[in-house]
Amino acid sequence: MPVVRIPDDQFDRLKKHAEPLVDSVGDVLGRILDSFDPTTRQMRDIRQEDFGQLWNVLGRKFNSIDAKFFANPFPTKRTWNQIRTGRADIHYEWLVHKGDARLDVALHFEANDGKLNAARLASLAKHSVTITKGIGEEYRSRTWHDNDKWGEIAFRVPYKNSVITEPAIELAAWLMKTLIDRTWDLVKNA
Repeated sequence: MPVVRIPDDQFDRLKKHAEPLVDSVGDVLGRILDSFDPTTRQMRDIRQEDFGQLWNVLGRKFNSIDAKFFANPFPTKRTWNQIRTGRADIHYEWLVHKGDARLDVALHFEANDGKLNAARLASLAKHSVTITKGIGEEYRSRTWHDNDKWGEIAFRVPYKNSVITEPAIELAAWLMKTLIDRTWDLVKNA
Protein backbone atom coordinates (compact mmCIF):
# COMPACT_ATOMS: atom_id res chain seq x y z
CA MET A 1 0.00 0.00 0.00
CA PRO A 2 1.28 3.48 -0.79
CA VAL A 3 1.99 5.89 2.04
CA VAL A 4 0.19 9.23 1.87
CA ARG A 5 1.26 12.17 4.01
CA ILE A 6 -1.57 14.39 5.19
CA PRO A 7 -1.10 17.71 7.03
CA ASP A 8 -2.29 17.57 10.65
CA ASP A 9 -5.15 20.02 10.09
CA GLN A 10 -6.48 17.94 7.15
CA PHE A 11 -6.16 14.74 9.18
CA ASP A 12 -8.18 16.35 11.97
CA ARG A 13 -10.90 17.16 9.43
CA LEU A 14 -10.86 13.54 8.22
CA LYS A 15 -11.30 12.25 11.79
CA LYS A 16 -14.58 14.18 12.07
CA HIS A 17 -16.01 11.83 9.42
CA ALA A 18 -14.78 8.56 10.91
CA GLU A 19 -16.42 6.21 13.36
CA PRO A 20 -13.81 5.63 16.08
CA LEU A 21 -12.36 2.11 16.25
CA VAL A 22 -14.23 1.14 13.06
CA ASP A 23 -13.16 3.27 10.11
CA SER A 24 -9.67 3.41 8.68
CA VAL A 25 -8.26 6.45 6.89
CA GLY A 26 -8.90 4.52 3.67
CA ASP A 27 -12.59 4.08 4.58
CA VAL A 28 -13.03 7.81 5.09
CA LEU A 29 -11.12 8.71 1.92
CA GLY A 30 -13.22 6.18 0.00
CA ARG A 31 -16.46 7.85 1.13
CA ILE A 32 -15.08 11.24 0.16
CA LEU A 33 -14.07 9.95 -3.28
CA ASP A 34 -17.50 8.33 -3.71
CA SER A 35 -19.12 11.73 -3.26
CA PHE A 36 -17.10 13.09 -6.21
CA ASP A 37 -17.34 10.12 -8.55
CA PRO A 38 -20.93 9.13 -9.38
CA THR A 39 -19.82 5.89 -11.05
CA THR A 40 -18.60 4.45 -7.74
CA ARG A 41 -21.01 6.23 -5.43
CA GLN A 42 -22.95 3.86 -3.23
CA MET A 43 -26.60 4.67 -2.75
CA ARG A 44 -27.56 4.73 0.87
CA ASP A 45 -31.29 4.16 0.71
CA ILE A 46 -32.35 2.86 4.10
CA ARG A 47 -35.38 0.90 5.20
CA GLN A 48 -37.42 2.90 7.70
CA GLU A 49 -36.85 0.32 10.46
CA ASP A 50 -33.04 0.34 10.15
CA PHE A 51 -32.62 3.12 12.68
CA GLY A 52 -28.99 2.40 13.51
CA GLN A 53 -27.96 2.72 9.89
CA LEU A 54 -30.18 5.77 9.37
CA TRP A 55 -28.75 7.70 12.34
CA ASN A 56 -25.22 6.73 11.31
CA VAL A 57 -25.57 7.97 7.72
CA LEU A 58 -27.66 11.02 8.64
CA GLY A 59 -25.38 11.97 11.54
CA ARG A 60 -22.28 11.75 9.36
CA LYS A 61 -23.90 13.82 6.63
CA PHE A 62 -25.03 16.46 9.12
CA ASN A 63 -21.63 16.61 10.84
CA SER A 64 -19.93 17.14 7.47
CA ILE A 65 -21.76 20.45 6.87
CA ASP A 66 -20.25 22.38 9.79
CA ALA A 67 -23.35 22.99 11.84
CA LYS A 68 -23.30 24.58 15.31
CA PHE A 69 -23.94 21.25 17.04
CA PHE A 70 -22.76 17.67 16.65
CA ALA A 71 -25.04 14.75 15.80
CA ASN A 72 -24.13 11.44 17.37
CA PRO A 73 -23.64 9.14 14.36
CA PHE A 74 -23.43 5.97 16.42
CA PRO A 75 -26.16 3.42 15.81
CA THR A 76 -29.20 3.32 18.07
CA LYS A 77 -32.43 1.43 17.65
CA ARG A 78 -34.65 4.32 18.72
CA THR A 79 -37.06 5.95 16.29
CA TRP A 80 -35.47 9.31 17.11
CA ASN A 81 -32.00 10.82 17.37
CA GLN A 82 -31.37 13.96 19.40
CA ILE A 83 -28.88 16.71 18.74
CA ARG A 84 -28.02 18.08 22.14
CA THR A 85 -27.66 21.81 22.67
CA GLY A 86 -26.21 21.89 26.17
CA ARG A 87 -29.69 22.54 27.59
CA ALA A 88 -31.74 19.68 28.94
CA ASP A 89 -35.07 21.30 28.04
CA ILE A 90 -34.29 22.33 24.43
CA HIS A 91 -32.88 20.06 21.75
CA TYR A 92 -33.08 19.32 18.04
CA GLU A 93 -34.19 15.91 16.87
CA TRP A 94 -34.82 13.69 13.86
CA LEU A 95 -37.80 11.40 14.31
CA VAL A 96 -39.20 8.68 12.04
CA HIS A 97 -43.01 8.51 11.87
CA LYS A 98 -43.60 5.15 10.18
CA GLY A 99 -47.37 5.49 10.11
CA ASP A 100 -47.40 8.57 7.89
CA ALA A 101 -44.00 7.92 6.23
CA ARG A 102 -42.31 11.09 7.43
CA LEU A 103 -38.85 11.85 8.77
CA ASP A 104 -39.29 14.89 11.01
CA VAL A 105 -36.56 17.49 11.45
CA ALA A 106 -37.56 19.14 14.70
CA LEU A 107 -36.81 21.55 17.51
CA HIS A 108 -38.24 20.27 20.80
CA PHE A 109 -39.14 22.13 23.98
CA GLU A 110 -39.32 19.62 26.83
CA ALA A 111 -39.23 21.67 30.03
CA ASN A 112 -41.33 20.36 32.91
CA ASP A 113 -43.34 23.60 32.68
CA GLY A 114 -45.92 23.29 29.90
CA LYS A 115 -46.65 27.02 29.97
CA LEU A 116 -42.98 27.79 29.33
CA ASN A 117 -42.93 25.39 26.37
CA ALA A 118 -46.12 26.99 24.98
CA ALA A 119 -44.59 30.47 25.36
CA ARG A 120 -41.49 29.31 23.46
CA LEU A 121 -43.68 27.98 20.64
CA ALA A 122 -45.62 31.27 20.56
CA SER A 123 -42.40 33.28 20.33
CA LEU A 124 -41.26 31.17 17.36
CA ALA A 125 -44.64 31.60 15.64
CA LYS A 126 -43.72 35.27 15.13
CA HIS A 127 -40.72 34.11 13.08
CA SER A 128 -42.37 31.31 11.08
CA VAL A 129 -42.02 33.16 7.75
CA THR A 130 -38.26 33.49 8.29
CA ILE A 131 -37.92 29.93 9.57
CA THR A 132 -39.72 28.44 6.55
CA LYS A 133 -38.47 30.81 3.83
CA GLY A 134 -37.41 28.91 0.72
CA ILE A 135 -38.34 25.51 2.16
CA GLY A 136 -41.08 23.55 0.47
CA GLU A 137 -41.42 20.75 3.01
CA GLU A 138 -44.45 20.61 5.30
CA TYR A 139 -43.91 22.63 8.49
CA ARG A 140 -45.79 22.24 11.72
CA SER A 141 -45.87 23.68 15.21
CA ARG A 142 -47.61 21.69 17.92
CA THR A 143 -47.79 20.58 21.52
CA TRP A 144 -47.87 16.94 22.57
CA HIS A 145 -47.12 14.50 25.41
CA ASP A 146 -48.67 14.40 28.86
CA ASN A 147 -51.58 16.81 28.31
CA ASP A 148 -49.70 18.72 25.63
CA LYS A 149 -46.91 19.70 27.98
CA TRP A 150 -44.09 19.60 25.40
CA GLY A 151 -43.78 21.58 22.18
CA GLU A 152 -42.14 21.23 18.80
CA ILE A 153 -41.69 22.85 15.45
CA ALA A 154 -40.76 20.53 12.61
CA PHE A 155 -40.17 20.15 8.92
CA ARG A 156 -41.57 16.85 7.60
CA VAL A 157 -39.58 14.97 4.96
CA PRO A 158 -41.76 12.40 3.18
CA TYR A 159 -40.56 8.99 2.02
CA LYS A 160 -42.25 6.16 0.11
CA ASN A 161 -42.46 2.39 0.27
CA SER A 162 -40.83 2.25 3.73
CA VAL A 163 -37.50 3.43 2.24
CA ILE A 164 -35.71 6.63 3.20
CA THR A 165 -33.66 7.49 0.11
CA GLU A 166 -30.27 9.16 -0.01
CA PRO A 167 -31.81 12.43 -1.34
CA ALA A 168 -34.24 12.42 1.61
CA ILE A 169 -31.34 11.88 4.02
CA GLU A 170 -29.36 14.71 2.43
CA LEU A 171 -32.44 16.95 2.67
CA ALA A 172 -32.96 16.03 6.34
CA ALA A 173 -29.34 16.92 7.13
CA TRP A 174 -29.58 20.26 5.31
CA LEU A 175 -32.96 21.05 6.90
CA MET A 176 -31.55 20.37 10.37
CA LYS A 177 -28.65 22.76 9.76
CA THR A 178 -31.08 25.34 8.39
CA LEU A 179 -33.48 24.88 11.32
CA ILE A 180 -30.64 25.35 13.80
CA ASP A 181 -29.27 28.37 11.94
CA ARG A 182 -32.70 30.01 11.87
CA THR A 183 -33.86 29.22 15.41
CA TRP A 184 -31.01 28.72 17.86
CA ASP A 185 -30.36 32.42 18.45
CA LEU A 186 -34.10 32.85 19.05
CA VAL A 187 -34.36 30.12 21.68
CA LYS A 188 -30.98 29.71 23.34
CA ASN A 189 -31.81 32.16 26.12
CA ALA A 190 -35.56 31.41 26.30
